[in-house]
Amino acid sequence: MKTLRKKAGLIAFMLLFLALLPACANRQAQPSLSSYAQNTVVLPGSLFPDTGYMPPSFPPRYFAETTLALKPGPDYGRIWPYIGGYAELYWMQGELIGLCDDAGKIICDPVYSTCSIIEQNGKRLYVLQKNRRGENGENVSSITLAGLDGSWASEFDGIR
Repeated sequence: MKTLRKKAGLIAFMLLFLALLPACANRQAQPSLSSYAQNTVVLPGSLFPDTGYMPPSFPPRYFAETTLALKPGPDYGRIWPYIGGYAELYWMQGELIGLCDDAGKIICDPVYSTCSIIEQNGKRLYVLQKNRRGENGENVSSITLAGLDGSWASEFDGIR
């Protein structure tokens, strides 16, 4: 029985090979390397810089230390959320959001889980949520309400 299966498999392979052989014969030949050498490469008219690779610099910051919450300030101008990381924990998955000004200067490091704007009576506020767990697994999440210019912020603990 095993030898019959082996023979059937070998015959099927040979038939497949014979069926594909004519397709391979009609294939056009690849150009040789010498034909590529005849093409010319056009470089920019100016010289390349002498300097080596320089990695991108970090964006400027308002505060030298890591900032784990929005510190209200009168001179930020309009503040904007930015995605600065991604968290994948057993109780939370998603982007980590920080805050910066119009010029991209970092005001707050990416510590917030969500950021939205609410509006009532023509007034608009940021709602910034931190989803966190304490050392014993208890919920220590918080919500921060802040002005769009960052001039004030109020954090509320114990949000569920």
